Amino acid sequence: MRSETIGLARLAVRQQVEIFGGDQVSLSSLWRAVGSPEGKDPERWVEVAAPLLSGFAAYLDRLESFGGSSWSSDSARSVWIWEDESKDPWLTGDLMSHELIAWVYASHLDKHRERSNSRLTDSLAAK
Repeated sequence: MRSETIGLARLAVRQQVEIFGGDQVSLSSLWRAVGSPEGKDPERWVEVAAPLLSGFAAYLDRLESFGGSSWSSDSARSVWIWEDESKDPWLTGDLMSHELIAWVYASHLDKHRERSNSRLTDSLAAK
């Protein structure tokens, strides 16, 4: 029987949304929460996720054109840099995004971590 648990990155999204709201989540803090795995940093992931980010921006534009969105053009940016002072868990220079984008990135990080842990467990069991 497998028990379902929430990954560290998804837990970090949930905490940030509860504290700060969903319109700004630090992708960089999610990466730090899972131990900063090499090659999984948010800047690299944003390159891979460019079609998703483009689609999300188009979605927000459509919402606005139908009058169904309270997003200002400034807050509708898909990804931006936190330039203000550091405040836990955000650091100056962190890559920020909307909650929906952060959930996708967090899932990516947690799946990578689960696969890494599974490979480690398999290799230890083989010894």
